[in-house]
Amino acid sequence: MVSNYGPAIQVLITEFGDVPVTDDIYSWKLANRSYDHLSILLKEASDSRIYAGIHYRFTQDMSITIGKELGNEIARVRVVGPQY
Repeated sequence: MVSNYGPAIQVLITEFGDVPVTDDIYSWKLANRSYDHLSILLKEASDSRIYAGIHYRFTQDMSITIGKELGNEIARVRVVGPQY
């Protein structure tokens, strides 16, 4: 799971910085979750997969590392339209 959105979080960090974020996706049922940095959100998501027994620590650490590298590559891509 972390590998799915790790690159997206890295692109956000590249574009906007490691900004604070509030997760309110389940606000209809659960309290909002606030994080001081996007990278903390990613770390908590990674840890939850380990605690659930879905992944091992080393696989999550590698997923975060690869996700950051991929996110940095994606952030370097500049898409421009024909008017440019």
